Amino acid sequence: MKATELLGNDLMIFVGGKAIALATSHTLSLTAEMKSTSSKDTGNWAASIPGGKSWEMTSENVYSADADTTQASYATLVDKWLADERVEVHFGIPKNADAASEVPSTGWSLPDGSYKGYAYISSISANAPNGENATFSVTLTGTGKLSKIVPEE
Repeated sequence: MKATELLGNDLMIFVGGKAIALATSHTLSLTAEMKSTSSKDTGNWAASIPGGKSWEMTSENVYSADADTTQASYATLVDKWLADERVEVHFGIPKNADAASEVPSTGWSLPDGSYKGYAYISSISANAPNGENATFSVTLTGTGKLSKIVPEE
């Protein structure tokens, strides 16, 4: 079967069951801490094995002052950061992604087959350049395991 291209705008980050509002870019970064297993037997070649794993998600967004309850806004995320709240996050394609080119009236639906975990908001910043769109960036640092959710048949 031929592989099908996927556009970046199809992938979304959800925080507490809500997509982050007006996202322009998302990133999911996975890292494995590498432990050296080099010995005299490996000669001049380094050898290693994976150790601890970590992950983080980042999102770049256009700032919105709307009190939209179907999406996670800058204000909502700052409140969670201020409270040191651990949040459930998902990264994937919303179930209703092909429903419309705009946000569905009930909001985006949590994706099947997504990656799910718990994270803390480790940074959030707003940028307000004169005469341009205000934007914000958020980094969610995973705490514990990131799991793949298997869609129900």
